[in-house]
Amino acid sequence: MAEILSASDYRGQSVVTLNKGSRDGVFVKQVVVADGNNPAVAGGNIFGQVISVTPLNSQVMLITDLQHAIPVRNLRTNKRALASGTGKPDLLELKSIVATSDVRDGDIFVSSGLDGLFPADFPVAEVLPNGVNYVPGDPFANIKAKPLVNFENTREVLLLWRTNVQPAAVNQPESATTPEPQSSGAEA
Repeated sequence: MAEILSASDYRGQSVVTLNKGSRDGVFVKQVVVADGNNPAVAGGNIFGQVISVTPLNSQVMLITDLQHAIPVRNLRTNKRALASGTGKPDLLELKSIVATSDVRDGDIFVSSGLDGLFPADFPVAEVLPNGVNYVPGDPFANIKAKPLVNFENTREVLLLWRTNVQPAAVNQPESATTPEPQSSGAEA
C-alpha cells in the first residue's frame, strides 16, 4: 500500500507522487491499482503505472494521461480494444474497435493482459451513456468511456508485484536427451 503525496496535471500529463520508492522495492513499469467508483465492479481497478523511482518516492502515470494506453477487452463480448488516455481525469477513448462490433453503453472493459505488463481482468473503464458513435465511412467506432477509478478521491493505492513464472518444460526427442557414451580413456 502507498499513499499519494501529490498530484500534477499539466497539458494532459497526469502524474501522482507516492510515498514508496526503490528502498521499498518499487520499480519502473510497476502496475498500480486503486478502489473503483462503480459499486457493481469489486476489487482493485487499474490506476496507472510507475514511470520513475527514487529511493523514497515514485511517480505514477495515470491511465488518463495522454501518453498512456492499455490493452483491454469487453467483459460482455470479449472483443479487444485499446484504452487510451485523453488528458482529462474522467475520460478514456476506446480505440481499435471495428465499427461493426457490438459495444453498448455501460459495457465494462477490463485489462486483457496481452501486453505482458498489466495483469488480465482488472477493471479499467465503463462505456459512457451515448458514448458509442459510428461515423459513416470510418472503419472504427468512436467510443468514450469513464475510468473505473475516482482519481479525485483516491488517497491510497496498491502496487502490484508479479511472481516469476518459469517456462514450461519442453519435451525433446529421446535422441536429444540421451547422453553420449563416455570413453574410459583406455585405447583398445
